Amino acid sequence: GPPSVLVAKGAQASGTPPTSPSDQRTSPSTSSPPPADTSTTRHTTKMGDDKNMAMFRKAFSAKESSGFVEATALEGILKTIGVTVEAKDIADAVKHLGEEGKINFETFCRIATQFLTEDDPETITNELKEAFRLYDKEGKGFITCQTLRDILKELDNKLSDGDLDDIIDDVDEDGKGKIHFDAFKDLMI
Repeated sequence: GPPSVLVAKGAQASGTPPTSPSDQRTSPSTSSPPPADTSTTRHTTKMGDDKNMAMFRKAFSAKESSGFVEATALEGILKTIGVTVEAKDIADAVKHLGEEGKINFETFCRIATQFLTEDDPETITNELKEAFRLYDKEGKGFITCQTLRDILKELDNKLSDGDLDDIIDDVDEDGKGKIHFDAFKDLMI
């Protein structure tokens, strides 16, 4: 689910990574893939492009070698950023972009954005409410900072204590150690 977006916020401080020559697709073909479907890429969720790019780069980099990932690995990579898509839909998207076999970062971003933006804000909010309720077992309307810390650590064991402290400080605005749904939602989106 969306908790992977949370990790991207912690990684956002580094900004959008520069593109390297390995990100460029090399192919004997001179035709370029068709432009991204603007009907889906134009309507974005509240997640900013910088957040998406940091999240995409992290997910892509975990699986890539020499600037490309196997098209067959896309389903698993998308799951790491909270996007569950059927293999057939991914194959259709890859085919639509005129790609096969190996996918570069730019193409991965097009595909991920297509599936990431399909959820409407109401659906995302409902999914976040459900996730929040799982951790607010007593129905008090908040989770503790320690609970959020545990969730974050479980989602990404590479987060340092300093990273976790920064994220918690951003969310616990009043310093009372209670994270209410709206703050949780803002962090996740």
